[in-house]
Amino acid sequence: MGRGETPHDSSSKRGSSRLLRWIVGIGIAAALYWGCTTWVGSGDVGLPVILVPVAYVYSLWNHIGENGGSIGEPLVGSGSSHSVSDRFGKPELQRLYARLTSDAFQATLTNYNCGDPVPRFQYAVTLMRQRPASARRVEVTYAPSLAPAGRTRCLMFRVGEMIDKAVSEIDPAPTMPRDNEYVMQCDCSKRDGTEEWVTWVPPSTSPR
Repeated sequence: MGRGETPHDSSSKRGSSRLLRWIVGIGIAAALYWGCTTWVGSGDVGLPVILVPVAYVYSLWNHIGENGGSIGEPLVGSGSSHSVSDRFGKPELQRLYARLTSDAFQATLTNYNCGDPVPRFQYAVTLMRQRPASARRVEVTYAPSLAPAGRTRCLMFRVGEMIDKAVSEIDPAPTMPRDNEYVMQCDCSKRDGTEEWVTWVPPSTSPR
């Protein structure tokens, strides 16, 4: 108790201090409760508000640490992922992009759209470094997008097949051998029906 204070004054100050601490404690508890019970996101993907800053920092770190380089303008289209060896680097990524955007690569697609014109595709490629939960890989996006069902089914599989082949041939130590691979066949007479018209047969039974 200070000079000039009465017991009543000292008791009043202690009471006010306890009340202030109580109000602050209630406020912190309420904020924590709101942060833990209020979720952002939609559907099956959500996150408590309190963890949003943590998730943002992790996402930023993960992107910087995993992305080994990208070539091509960002695209909205179809995409595929291809495992590559540790020896697949930026020079190989540049060679892959050059091949995918070449006239020669486009020409390999000509006979796989049942006589319809084949659109000129744009490509973007990204090298993703190996992570504890994922292998080193190349992600390829192309546009316009192709549907896995319907009239572009054959062309879609052909594009994927040729991208896979290009990755394998450019990788100094390919992880997916392509020996004895099956040959894709498209029966355009069934293109507008309900039967499967894209099949794969052993090389020995493929028509010459």
